[in-house]
Amino acid sequence: MRRLPILVLVAALSVACQDSSSSSTSAEAPLAQAQAMLASGDHAGLSALLASVDGARIQGGERVLIEARLALAEGDIPKAELVCREYQQAHPADLAVAEELANIYIQLGAGDRARAVIDSTLAADPGAAQMHYYSGLLHGKKGRLDQAAEAFRAAEEAGMVNADLQYNLAVLDYQQGQVSESVARLRKMVAEHPELASARRELARGLVRLGGEAEMQEASDLLDALSTEVEEDWRVWELLGLHAEQSGDLPAAQLYLTEALRYSENSPQVEDAYLRVGRALIDAGQGDLVPRKEPNVDKPPVSAGMQERFAEAERKNRARAAQEQAAQPDALEQPEQPEQPEQPK
Repeated sequence: MRRLPILVLVAALSVACQDSSSSSTSAEAPLAQAQAMLASGDHAGLSALLASVDGARIQGGERVLIEARLALAEGDIPKAELVCREYQQAHPADLAVAEELANIYIQLGAGDRARAVIDSTLAADPGAAQMHYYSGLLHGKKGRLDQAAEAFRAAEEAGMVNADLQYNLAVLDYQQGQVSESVARLRKMVAEHPELASARRELARGLVRLGGEAEMQEASDLLDALSTEVEEDWRVWELLGLHAEQSGDLPAAQLYLTEALRYSENSPQVEDAYLRVGRALIDAGQGDLVPRKEPNVDKPPVSAGMQERFAEAERKNRARAAQEQAAQPDALEQPEQPEQPEQPK
């Protein structure tokens, strides 16, 4: 069973089922202790605490969240879903538990169940920023970019301050053609969170798309650093290829895209870029569409679909060469050559 990431308890959890201020105070110490144990990974100690007299004072939504997150940390996803679902059905106004349940469903790929929890929560509380964010994630997974952007902006307007939210908004800006807006958002994000490699990578993508001299230099600096930090991120190799292509260094672009093909296991968008660069090399007289390799040297991975496109392009290239040759007068008439059989796909 796939493990979910361990979720660290936030400092303040919504309070449910409190009888008085004194009961809140009495539960405060074991609650803080439980939070610290979960954050430190002391699962055995946390289980013992929950079963103790002190642990019994942790009630309501706080206890459900701790039990659910302990279950997630131990890989027991069904238990985490069960305790959240049962409590949420009995206490639909508890926002924190509803958010936890929606997150579990999203991580499991149960989008319909997540949507039901999200919509019912937003109907009761339109200002639930986290639920707007989760709604944006679900729309994004379905390719509904306009709805995703609307949901993410609703989360932002509801007061959500989150690096993941800013990243998703920046990616959507780029995909919707608002490249300058994407770059501006990512520059701010990188300044605040320089440790986030994905933000620096997508900033480089936007800068390459803008294509100005200063932007290309900034992208080059970002990609140079990223290529040593995250060597197996195929998107970095793809961007190095796109940067080299736009800079006019087609041989380097082809080498970078070869690495992107290898690490991405033939991502279609990388195949398209590799094919485009290969054609440009042919047009410039610098190479063949498919790089020629010496025997016993590994070739870049080529999918069946890409090989089919290569074969079609090679046929067109041979036909063009034949037409050019026919247009030139020969000193001596040459015997007609038999037609070459079509290569198997």
